Amino acid sequence: MSDVIPGAEPGPKAEGLSADTLPEAKLEEAVAHLARVRPGGLVALTAIPPDGGPTKTQTFGPGDEGAARQWLEDRTREGMNLYWTVNPTRGRIRSKAKKEDIENLDWIHVDIDPVDGADPAEARAAALTFLGDYKLQPTLTLDSGGGIQAFFRIEEPGLYIGCNLEVAEQAECYTRQLEAELAKMIAEDPELRALIRVDGTHDCCRLMRLPGTINRPNKKKRDAGREPRLASVVEYHPGRVYSLGDELTAAPPRNASPSAGQPTVQLEGDPPRLRDLDELPSAVTNRTRMLIVQGDDPDDPLRYNSRSEVTFAVCCELVRANCSNEQIALVLLDPDFGISAHTRAQKGALKYAERQIERARAEVEEPMLARLNADHAVIMSYGNACRVVSWQPSEVDPNRQEMVVQSFADFKNRYLNVRVQTGQTKEGNPVYSPAGKWWLEHPLRRQYRSVVFLPNEEVDDRFEYNLWRGLAVQPRAGEWPLLRELIEDVLAAGDRDAAKYLLNWAAYSVQHPERRAEVAIVLRGGKGTGKSTFGRLMSRIFGQHGTTIASSHTMTSNFNKPLHDCCLLFADEALARGESKAEGIIKSLITEPNIMIEPKGVDPFPSRNRLKVIIASNDEWVVSASADERRFAVFNVSPDKAFPPGSPETDERVQWWIKLNEEIDNGGLEAFLHDLMAMDLGNWHPRLDVPQTVALREQKIKTLKPMEEWLLDVIEAGIIPGQAPTGAELNVRSSNGRDRRDGLPGPQDTSERDRRDGCAGLYDLLRQSSPALRNVSDARLGAFLREWGFENYKHQQAGDYWRGWAFPPLADLRRRWRKAFGAWDFDEPEDGSEATWANAAPY
Repeated sequence: MSDVIPGAEPGPKAEGLSADTLPEAKLEEAVAHLARVRPGGLVALTAIPPDGGPTKTQTFGPGDEGAARQWLEDRTREGMNLYWTVNPTRGRIRSKAKKEDIENLDWIHVDIDPVDGADPAEARAAALTFLGDYKLQPTLTLDSGGGIQAFFRIEEPGLYIGCNLEVAEQAECYTRQLEAELAKMIAEDPELRALIRVDGTHDCCRLMRLPGTINRPNKKKRDAGREPRLASVVEYHPGRVYSLGDELTAAPPRNASPSAGQPTVQLEGDPPRLRDLDELPSAVTNRTRMLIVQGDDPDDPLRYNSRSEVTFAVCCELVRANCSNEQIALVLLDPDFGISAHTRAQKGALKYAERQIERARAEVEEPMLARLNADHAVIMSYGNACRVVSWQPSEVDPNRQEMVVQSFADFKNRYLNVRVQTGQTKEGNPVYSPAGKWWLEHPLRRQYRSVVFLPNEEVDDRFEYNLWRGLAVQPRAGEWPLLRELIEDVLAAGDRDAAKYLLNWAAYSVQHPERRAEVAIVLRGGKGTGKSTFGRLMSRIFGQHGTTIASSHTMTSNFNKPLHDCCLLFADEALARGESKAEGIIKSLITEPNIMIEPKGVDPFPSRNRLKVIIASNDEWVVSASADERRFAVFNVSPDKAFPPGSPETDERVQWWIKLNEEIDNGGLEAFLHDLMAMDLGNWHPRLDVPQTVALREQKIKTLKPMEEWLLDVIEAGIIPGQAPTGAELNVRSSNGRDRRDGLPGPQDTSERDRRDGCAGLYDLLRQSSPALRNVSDARLGAFLREWGFENYKHQQAGDYWRGWAFPPLADLRRRWRKAFGAWDFDEPEDGSEATWANAAPY
């Protein structure tokens, strides 16, 4: 039976789209495709930004058509390229599929692309004609928007993989055989060879372009003239089903390398330089040549985590292109090539090059070694223990990778069901060993002496593994007017000095990821005001090195490994008043030069503190701010942009937030980072310029000790307590109980009269001001008054004797307060004269 579903036939008209006009996505075709290729099963979709950045993966099954359509619409609006996982996964995955995720081999596939310089439309037409002449006709043919993809459905039940890596790599032999046959046919035809090539996409977890979605070229391809095109179904023939072994044959398995060790690479002296890259074999791809010259991928600068990673990637590509050891060494050591910078920076560059070539040959020859080296490493000393580390997406943030630490025993158990051929018996039968044990004993396993976190520093990667991954956002010139409005008019509430500090603080953070800021940004405001937006944006910029916490328990926990590679810590409603332990920890994270990192199962170890801290809260009292507070820059966020729950989309405040988010997601965040990186800060440091805002003063008031609260009330009112309404002296007795010269207390009725007359003693007034002072001794109260310039006073009149305190002038007392607590607004005389006490009568 042949149920042909026509698609958009590729041709010159499809190429004629203008660069700034996108074709319309046909998401109904995309959803229909999912049901076609995986009826009744799960299919994982992955979205990838065309110019690099975090990917997104979601799995859908029967009944999820609406959710799948919505997810595709959201990712399309975000400008992402969309892909489907060709073979079914065991469960619902949230990150890009790996071989260990694949449950069954349902399809084998081939991807045929235009060669560099060929006309894309002519190449696609040639590919379709070529496939039409092949002995096996595809079940499904897609126009990916770039090339042609052909899929061959395997007769049920397919080939069971069961998430087993060894079986997955055996299953890939069928796809490798198909690729090899087609590549040979193309190579033997000069006309075809000038137009098309087979792209090596034989892995069983392969992502392929989703029909009905837009193929968005990256910057390099756009600069070369490539335009967005719609991916589409060319043909679908459900009756074309093929059996394994008969119609679909397998390539021979790749030989396993014995664990006894690989042949060593030895270079004799510094090799001579290449005259030019044309001396390399023709099999070296244009992309590899570009990496050699540039030293990185300028079109996708986030692709490689470090210079060592791109160096090793080039080594592997040169090995695959059949370059000799000497040719690879020429590339790695020639100062005219950008790729050589990392190798030449090593102590013993020649030995380093030998090691890289040796590792590359081993990994290209043995895929299992490459796979395990990519996913794991042995750290010889991690918290005084030798451990295996791995990387996996965080449960909290799938775009953030967490380093998982395992013992050797746990690692062996992890791969106990995966076996590797390690030799042969005398009879020629293969000998297998568990993959975990084999890898741990392999001389070329990936290993480091220690783990470090050194932002923007080059490390000797023979000994140290650097956790630094760079910023997650690529700076790009552009506009960000609404984001600027958020900072100036919302977060800083119109205070231009406060806004300048926020921008300087953000610029300092991204320009100096290796330093701690020593001052935390505190944003206080009601719900919906936008106080958390700044923290989320900064976390997005730092990516792997930005951490958000939403409860104080995260800070007070005994285990804090995520802080090891953290530069930006965003505490979103995470601080609760009265949790003294959390307050103490947050203060130490702001200012202490070192942090004690405490992973599970190993000894704690110190690490340099590189944290920049942002705190957002609804509470009136957020932080304990001391008199001379230098750790917090506090801002009251304006409520002007907050809208009530249930506000219609037409509300101008709702519209403002919609437009702000659109700006951020469409280049605004990249433009914001670009301008932050370009700011000339000179010697500016956050601790030297902390704004003395009203919000900071409010936090200081909330943090005042009871005696300080009483004193502030007195000097703000400008009235001496315990005095009669008029008078000229500044004296107040200590307590209601008067002393006689004979040491006996005065008549009780006198004290009662004094209370009625408002002449209570100073100590009594202090104790009445706060329950916390009720049982404080006279000595402590007197010591506090003396610290603030009060002087002892003795009253002697007509046989009457009592002790008291002389108040300092009000202006002096206010000056003392400002010196202790910073800028403070008091009601001062309008004529500019110094403030005086409103009452100053003797007892």
